[in-house]
Amino acid sequence: MKHSLYSFLFMTALALLSTHILAETCQEKVNSAGAYRYSHSLPVGNGVIECYVIAKDGSGDPIKDSVVFEETAMPESGTSTPDNSTANSEKSDPKKEKVCAEEHKAMLECFEYEGRGMTLKNYADARKKLVSQNPGQKLAPKEGEAGAEANQCETAGKHWNFYAKKDYKGSILCCECCRNSDQGPVIEDRCKVSGH
Repeated sequence: MKHSLYSFLFMTALALLSTHILAETCQEKVNSAGAYRYSHSLPVGNGVIECYVIAKDGSGDPIKDSVVFEETAMPESGTSTPDNSTANSEKSDPKKEKVCAEEHKAMLECFEYEGRGMTLKNYADARKKLVSQNPGQKLAPKEGEAGAEANQCETAGKHWNFYAKKDYKGSILCCECCRNSDQGPVIEDRCKVSGH
């Protein structure tokens, strides 16, 4: 009996402390420069509390300003609580989505090269296009199949000059780029053909 009484008192104290911390978070969320001030907090259960504000001049009824969840009630030191613009939205996924702009900062995204006319997705597609522009001619890249380093690309890339016998027939430029996909950033090429 004594053990269950202590357990009950401990759980009650813990609930009151949690409610107090949530209420303090509500107070911190209210913008002191606005027309409203903190009025009161209302626990709705399961670590959720509603924050209410009232007009600074005291007129009108309290208005529900936001909802605070227990996970967001105690921010790490040095961080601020979310502002009112995000407080009414659903909780966002804590797993941050990876994107090219953060994972490969130095590399251009593929759509940027596509805007420069580099719409072919790889060397093979570019070579097919060059061959179709020069029917019946045996084209060979001066630099070999490996190509030469291309200084026209923001980061890495390759360049090939194609000849039929000794006559220049065109070139291919392929630059590495990053494309955002559902699985995260993907490194690809974007290429273009320049004619003779």
